Amino acid sequence: MKRFFLLLLLGIPTVQAQDEQVPFDEPGKHWKIDSRGEKWTWFTDYQGFQEARLFKTPEGEFFLEIYYRSNDKIFRIRKPLGREELQTLRTQLSYSQMDEREFDRDGRIKLLITSTAAGALVYGFTIPIAMNVQSSSSAVGLYMVITGSSFYLPYQLTKNMNVSDGAATMHYFGTTRGLLHGLFIGNIFSGNKSSGRSAAGFASAVSVSEAWGGFYLARHWQPGRSEIIGNMGDVGLLCGGLFSAANGYDDRARKVGSSFMTGAIVGIGTGYWLSKQSDFTRGDAYVLRDASYLGGLGALAVSRLFQWNSTSGQSYTTMAGMGTGTALGYQMVQYKNFSTSQGIYITLAESAGFLLGTGISYMIEKKDIYNSRIALPLGFVGATAGYYGMYSIQSTEQESKTSSSNLNYFINPLPMISKAARRHQPMLNLSYQF
Repeated sequence: MKRFFLLLLLGIPTVQAQDEQVPFDEPGKHWKIDSRGEKWTWFTDYQGFQEARLFKTPEGEFFLEIYYRSNDKIFRIRKPLGREELQTLRTQLSYSQMDEREFDRDGRIKLLITSTAAGALVYGFTIPIAMNVQSSSSAVGLYMVITGSSFYLPYQLTKNMNVSDGAATMHYFGTTRGLLHGLFIGNIFSGNKSSGRSAAGFASAVSVSEAWGGFYLARHWQPGRSEIIGNMGDVGLLCGGLFSAANGYDDRARKVGSSFMTGAIVGIGTGYWLSKQSDFTRGDAYVLRDASYLGGLGALAVSRLFQWNSTSGQSYTTMAGMGTGTALGYQMVQYKNFSTSQGIYITLAESAGFLLGTGISYMIEKKDIYNSRIALPLGFVGATAGYYGMYSIQSTEQESKTSSSNLNYFINPLPMISKAARRHQPMLNLSYQF
């Protein structure tokens, strides 16, 4: 009998809490990390690393089992892993496994079009000039190589990268405005002795640098932020030109270049500051830009109406008007979130109003815009009417969409056909979010 009970006790399975192996990633595809992939570099502290597995205890704690080889022997160590460490490890793993479809690709086609067009229309000409290529056949061949590379190099560079719409937008501004900035920087360095070769070299180098520097800086930006910064850079560049004209720098290349670049830097800095104050959409950026230009046009129109023929007076007045327009435009786009199409409508309305106003002045005075006293004032009136009229229309539509989305209703058909449902379920549910 004792032998029977002893055998019975030995035969009873002992139930013990066991550790559960869990995957490294949340989808459950990677149950171990071994030395065959690139991810083993996370365990370089263990010479002879073989593999690592992740386990979870019944108490909900995690630990790593790491196997490594030393002196022809396999060793195992257990390393506790906190939840924050686990989340970091899983984040690293998800990024390492991210394929092309998981990247933000919204701006990639825009970036490739910009770079290819820049190569075909600009770099293909400016780089051979900067390199002082004399042979026509060499110049043509270099043009083709540059144009083709302007597509393939960015294509390969962005193959496994996030290319957001905001990054592509900054790349566009850097490419196009960088050409102008390069010319003015060339003036600063070369002065009146600047040659076509040096100008082409500066324009190309600064354009490429700003394009890819802006792309890298804005890789996590929304397109509205990039638009605000780029457009304010344009406003600043124009103000720099007005400052140069006001001080008569026309024949002094270094001062002209310095004025334009100072204005551009101040404008970009202002745009960057504005972009951090609120989350602007691309449509908001268009509305703000148009307000800046409208303010400058209004100030210039007033000076023309009262025949203030001083170049410096007109320049400073226009600069003040653009600043005032920027301040008003900033207030007008607060909490609006205009769509891109709405911003374009407002831009087109402003432009069309300006054309209507100046067209009427032509018919009245029979003079061109430079000799007419009323052309710019009438153009300003038309542009203002178009801008504010379309702004009001689009604002009303925006408010209508917002207010209508606050009301939600649901019609339940079951009470119509079931008495039981009629007792417990309402036929109509209404909710309104204030």
